[in-house]
Amino acid sequence: MARISAIQAGSRDALAFLDMLTWSEGTSTSPATALDGYDVIVTGIDRKPEIFTDFSDHPLRKWTTLEGHQQ
Repeated sequence: MARISAIQAGSRDALAFLDMLTWSEGTSTSPATALDGYDVIVTGIDRKPEIFTDFSDHPLRKWTTLEGHQQ
């Protein structure tokens, strides 16, 4: 469940969308998460979750993580 209000997110639908993302990416149930999956970076490279703690500059990645047909 998102830890921001519907006003901060823009709407209740936006909150539902955020929850759907964490569920579909499998981050909401990750043993590494401290924030219901919102702090997990999905890399898919080595299957080891990466965690970030500063939301003010996330994502900090300088390269694409597109895979498959999105490349």
